[in-house]
Amino acid sequence: VKRATTSGGPYANVATGVTATSYADTGLTNGTTYYYVVSASNAVGESVNSAQASATPTAPQPPAAP
Repeated sequence: VKRATTSGGPYANVATGVTATSYADTGLTNGTTYYYVVSASNAVGESVNSAQASATPTAPQPPAAP
């Protein structure tokens, strides 16, 4: 899993050896858009990056006052 704060990269590795179909990235800044790609690797080498996906974390909103 690779992440960037600029669309199109450059990307930095944030997780390696992920075998699950999901990954939770933690310690991010609310309101900042992050861009992700993934690649696969084996003994021969690494694949090209996947298509880019983006996410912008937001703080949960407190419930309304009664």
